[in-house]
Amino acid sequence: MSQIKTNGFMVLHSNQLEGLRELVVEFIRNNPLPVLEPEVLLVQSNGMKHWLEIALAKELGICAATQVELPSRKLWQIYRAVLGPNMVPAHMPLDKSPLVWRIMRRLPELIDKPHFLSLKKYLGEHSTNDRRAYQLACQLADVLDGYQNYRSDWLKDWAANQDQLRTHSSEQSVNSCLPLPESQNWQPALWRDVLQDLSHDHDSLSPAYRSRSEVHEAFLQAIDKLKPDQRPAGVPQRLMVFGVTSLPMQTVEALHALGKICQVLMLVQNPCQYHWGHIVESKRPLTKLLRQRQPHKVGLPVPSNLGGLSESDQYTLHTVTHPLLASWGKHGRDYLHLLDTFDDVSQYASHFTRLDVFVDPIASANEANRAPTLLEHLQWSFLHLEPIPDKPREVPSNDRSIVMVQNFSAQREVEVLHDHLLSWLDEQVENRSDKKLQPSDIMVMVPDMEIFAPHIHAVFGRFESHDPRYLPYSVADTTPQTEPIVQALEMLLQLPQLRITRVEWQCLFEVDAVRKRFGLDASDVAQIDTWLDSAGVRWGLDTQHRKAWGFESEVDGANQNSWLFGLERLLLGYATGGSGDKALPWQNTLPQAGVGGLDAHVIEGLLKWLHHTQLALLQMRQDHTPTQWVRVLQQLIGLFFQACNDHEERLLERIMAPLETWLNECQLARLDSPLPLAVVHDYWVAQLQQSAQQRRFFGGGIQFATLMPMRSIPFKIVCLLGMNDGDYPRSHTPRDFDLMSGINLQDTSKSLWRAGDRSRREDDRYLFLEALLSAREKLYISWQGRRTTDHEKKPPSVLVAQLIDYLNATWKRDKALAFDKDTLLQPLQAFSLQYFTQGSDKTTYANDWQKAVIPDDEIKSSTNSALRGNHSIPRVLTLQHLDRLLKQPVDIFIRDRLQTQLDIPQKASVQEEPFALNHLDTYRLTQTIAYASDPIQTLKHLRLSGELAIAGFGELQERNLLDKSQELQTRFSEVTTEWPTPLGAHAKQWSFEHHDLHAEWGHNPQSIWRTNRNRTEWLQIELRPGSVVEGKETQKIARTETLTSLWLNHLVACASGTPTTSKQIGLNGVIEFSALAPKEAEQYLSELVSLYALAWQQPLPVARKSACKYISLLATQDLSDDNIEQRNTAALHAAMQVFEGSHQRTGEFSESASLQRVFNEFSDIADALPHWADRIYGPIAKHAQILAADSNLMHKELES
Repeated sequence: MSQIKTNGFMVLHSNQLEGLRELVVEFIRNNPLPVLEPEVLLVQSNGMKHWLEIALAKELGICAATQVELPSRKLWQIYRAVLGPNMVPAHMPLDKSPLVWRIMRRLPELIDKPHFLSLKKYLGEHSTNDRRAYQLACQLADVLDGYQNYRSDWLKDWAANQDQLRTHSSEQSVNSCLPLPESQNWQPALWRDVLQDLSHDHDSLSPAYRSRSEVHEAFLQAIDKLKPDQRPAGVPQRLMVFGVTSLPMQTVEALHALGKICQVLMLVQNPCQYHWGHIVESKRPLTKLLRQRQPHKVGLPVPSNLGGLSESDQYTLHTVTHPLLASWGKHGRDYLHLLDTFDDVSQYASHFTRLDVFVDPIASANEANRAPTLLEHLQWSFLHLEPIPDKPREVPSNDRSIVMVQNFSAQREVEVLHDHLLSWLDEQVENRSDKKLQPSDIMVMVPDMEIFAPHIHAVFGRFESHDPRYLPYSVADTTPQTEPIVQALEMLLQLPQLRITRVEWQCLFEVDAVRKRFGLDASDVAQIDTWLDSAGVRWGLDTQHRKAWGFESEVDGANQNSWLFGLERLLLGYATGGSGDKALPWQNTLPQAGVGGLDAHVIEGLLKWLHHTQLALLQMRQDHTPTQWVRVLQQLIGLFFQACNDHEERLLERIMAPLETWLNECQLARLDSPLPLAVVHDYWVAQLQQSAQQRRFFGGGIQFATLMPMRSIPFKIVCLLGMNDGDYPRSHTPRDFDLMSGINLQDTSKSLWRAGDRSRREDDRYLFLEALLSAREKLYISWQGRRTTDHEKKPPSVLVAQLIDYLNATWKRDKALAFDKDTLLQPLQAFSLQYFTQGSDKTTYANDWQKAVIPDDEIKSSTNSALRGNHSIPRVLTLQHLDRLLKQPVDIFIRDRLQTQLDIPQKASVQEEPFALNHLDTYRLTQTIAYASDPIQTLKHLRLSGELAIAGFGELQERNLLDKSQELQTRFSEVTTEWPTPLGAHAKQWSFEHHDLHAEWGHNPQSIWRTNRNRTEWLQIELRPGSVVEGKETQKIARTETLTSLWLNHLVACASGTPTTSKQIGLNGVIEFSALAPKEAEQYLSELVSLYALAWQQPLPVARKSACKYISLLATQDLSDDNIEQRNTAALHAAMQVFEGSHQRTGEFSESASLQRVFNEFSDIADALPHWADRIYGPIAKHAQILAADSNLMHKELES
């Protein structure tokens, strides 16, 4: 390459970015700029910018005095330099963002004009400044912005009152213009109104040029008047556009014009060394150019001068060219065609030894003395425009340069990718390759990072740096939704619509910056939540706040369960110290204990939050001007957030930045009318999402990024995940009023399409081709090919399907398909046996799951050895031990033996007022009233504590609870007539063969103990505000599962030597245990102690409710010998229904974490259940006697 001293517009092609990089380096070395002149390179993405800076630093030793910028930003600076900063502002008033607010300001006046009836119909009864109007303004501004970029000639005609649509920007003949659809006449009127409104702007804000299209035309005219040696200050001496695969027509025109006064070097990635534009299907044939950069491949038909082809030529092109390039290349074809219209190779060819740097992958492999891989053959076929061969060729058995994988979910896609990456890195170590593969040589791209980011962090982020499976990684393009501060801010912006429940309060205070703002830590928040729960706080600040949801302040109890209600209770409890039954109401406020003397700072933080919330609500419920909104929102940030570290400090600054930008845009659009919060919320959140996408590249390790244009950076390994049908190519539905889409054209034979028009689907097709060409050693493609629920097949992306079809038509593997979709499926779970079976083709590095396939005898051996090291059974047992045995036998092994407390999912905080009481609440409250010495006072306390509904619903609940408790008290009075004296606490200890039993009874508040007048006998009473009897009218039996505690206390009292009768009083009957002889009672206790020892050794295959159901059903059936088997089967079936549950009732298995941990299903206990049910619960059923059963009450209870 010789030294080039002349200006000019030069285009250089290569199929690899490395080739373009070599051209840049060679050009810079041979054509150095003056010392203080910066080298300007234009790229289309930050990722490309970082890659190019690193590459230049490696090649040149340093990357200094180099500006790597985005084309649009740099070009606008050049516009201002050529035309003058006074003529071209830094931000045009008709750019998309300020145009939104200008249209918002004009909408109220526009919709009353005849042309805008369709807009008025769309808005309907909505205000012209609400969210719907803002969304409409955004859509209109976006369409007009597209016209400014791609159809500036339309806007020029409309401004001149020519309501027409040109089909070509350079033609103005009648045949090249189409009439504007009548339904879209409002669009030219809108553009003229915008231009007229712009003319009314203040002189200091009004530019000489009203739109970017006018600036562009003036720029071209100014450049045309300049001489080659008249380069204005601010215009670089040389511009290099690197690796850009798409630019608008205006940008290319501007760069071509700049070639007159400076050097403009276009370095373009081109997948093929031949001219291939005519093989791509097009809405309209491309015009044949006088100059064509690439030659036509020998043997292929050449288009006519008008760009058309005969049917036979079209058939030939479809059969003897590359089908994938024809299908995926439209986007790149249009851009290359656009460059060819401006490219004149003859002007600069003599200065270059290599105009194009096309790298042949197969030739490179041969030079390296190795066989070309399947991936290199595929890339070679694009370069040479090769058709599908007549017969498929054989793929080497060890060639894994292209990997296709089917999975069941996004999580499995990332897990399988992690295993493959570890395998490839290990291969490099084993082969001791000189060019060792590093994690930074791997790029992983996905269609939607928001979906994949949690799975990436879950898989790659769970290993510590010392773990062999650890792989460093960085994730670009993450959304701000992952930032807790931004999530909290979005919640605060919705305050006027929120009911402010305790759950919303909990979510807000999970954010560190919020807790620090109010001087609280995590333990303080947990303590406050406990207080709020006990104080009955559920939703709403006070009665005034609840009015928005239909609560009138005059309603009795309208303040109940609000934040003010709970705080008054807490503060009164803090002041009086009263709690429980001793708490006395003061002015209809019941004190709630909890806040102590040392907790003042904690409650102060809660009060400060409430005060700030009220202040924010007061401001946010009103409409404000943009200036006022900026002040209000800045105050909102200060009220609720305080940064805990530098990261949060920077994040808060980034959150505030869009507000100033928005205020400047509104001032540019002269918008000073009040706006509602909904509009400001939508704009701010959208801006935060854009500003948080930092596109961070080369942050270290494996790169994860979104599939985006201009991301074709070369990596040794390129992985594409989420290649599902419907997800990629991504679809974009055009607006029905976007005239560029041609939807509204009446004459369907005409087309408004132009070369260079953008299409999301075509962009994604070409992006897929770029990703394929950027892989140097391996290409990995993954998609979700099966549904997790029913194993139903799901097709891959149409691009992947086309690639597989092409590869199978071109290559074969062992006389079979090169890629058979049915053999590409990975197992559903990471712990599948296929990964741990010898001879399987599935491999994994997740050795955590290997224990799942250990033989049963090894598991038992290791388990027994581990248990032998555990502590031994206690020598002295208590009633609590035996009570746990009767409540759920497997708990003895889990809780007592293993000392394990299984987590039970916590229920979400209640967000509704107690409109209706569920069965558990009814049972609990009725029991509280029944045991109370003063039921009326207790009922009043329940009402003041917020546990009952307000107004008439609360009165109904009170009557219902009082009726049930009075029913229990009536039965209690009848039973205790002969037992007048209360009995105090007693204790005694028994010694059995291997264990002692220490028992204390008479102090449990759930059991009432009495003695007769002679103090010679005892009576135990348990009040149960529910049913105690079940079964048919003629076969009623006691509910055995409710009698375990009563039975245990009954045994120890009888064994102590005093005759004791125990009774359970329910709403539908009374159950009695008659007095037992002391020896008999001791035998039952001894048996329970022995059962406890057995349950300690291993989990007993029995469940309480299921076992009691089995016992009860046997007791109600015919006891004749000829149907024993039938009775047993029926009883087991009933037990299974209790164990598993039904659509109307929760099963015992799902209620018990211990049962779920030990057993898988009812069949695990079915065989042994009869034996253990009879041994543990048989004595209870045997001795339980029904003294009274009220059928009516029982039916009512069952119905409720």
